[in-house]
Amino acid sequence: MNLSRNDSRMLAMTIIYQIELCKKKKVDKEYLKLQKDLTNPQIRSIAYNKIGDLAVKLKDFDYALKMYESATKCKQNVPNDVYYTLGNVYLYGTFNKDTTKNIFIEKDIKKAIEIYKKIEDKEESNKLIAYIYYYGLGDSKKNYRKAFKLFKKLNTPCLELGHLYYYGK
Repeated sequence: MNLSRNDSRMLAMTIIYQIELCKKKKVDKEYLKLQKDLTNPQIRSIAYNKIGDLAVKLKDFDYALKMYESATKCKQNVPNDVYYTLGNVYLYGTFNKDTTKNIFIEKDIKKAIEIYKKIEDKEESNKLIAYIYYYGLGDSKKNYRKAFKLFKKLNTPCLELGHLYYYGK
């Protein structure tokens, strides 16, 4: 059966939604049958990601977090935006861009950095982690030495590295 990428996503989302409903209702036979339908880790990862996005829109943040974490456990072809989102949630404690509202989990800087390291684009990964150290994001302490090492690894120049050189931090 050849499905377009969109059809594959919709099928995967439907199956995962049904699996989650079965878990809640504790219908074990149905759960096992549906889980067999979703053996492709790439489709499973995409589906968890899309369901997580939908849960955020519906403001079901606990479920969204669960779906994004499930997507990362697929280990194959996990979309980078899952890592960005999860890293930001652990860095700021919220899905909102306004970090003063809706804090719903404890901030965990180490976990955020661990998640950012999984981003396939190492340039982007290093930049995100360097910003955490440089600006002291997410209530972390500023660490110019670590930020400097990471900024130096980047192929593109950045203003922060210039500041570190200029001010000798």
